[in-house]
Amino acid sequence: MQIVPHPLIERDIIAMAEHVYAVSGDGNAARRRIAELRELLGRVQENPDLGAPLDGDLSGWRIRHGGKRRLVSVVYRHDAERDRLYLALISFGGQDWAARAPRRREHFPRQ
Repeated sequence: MQIVPHPLIERDIIAMAEHVYAVSGDGNAARRRIAELRELLGRVQENPDLGAPLDGDLSGWRIRHGGKRRLVSVVYRHDAERDRLYLALISFGGQDWAARAPRRREHFPRQ
């Protein structure tokens, strides 16, 4: 399966790690959150239909939570026909992913 990340996904990951480090002062904690994200992305790739379907502006997309206390979230869409996984957004903790994600879906082809 081909992973197609939004251009800002890398920035999402960096922001998550910077936030964890700023709050905790622990570089290892930031690295653990990144490891949790990798694990979550692997599970999404293995079974993309398990994520909760979204509606409204995000109809056709899904969200999946993971990591410690389920604080890491991924908004994505699976295109089985093209065997692609479109990653729109990585979110952490109490971030308002629902407000940010609709703007990012425009980067991807329509269903």
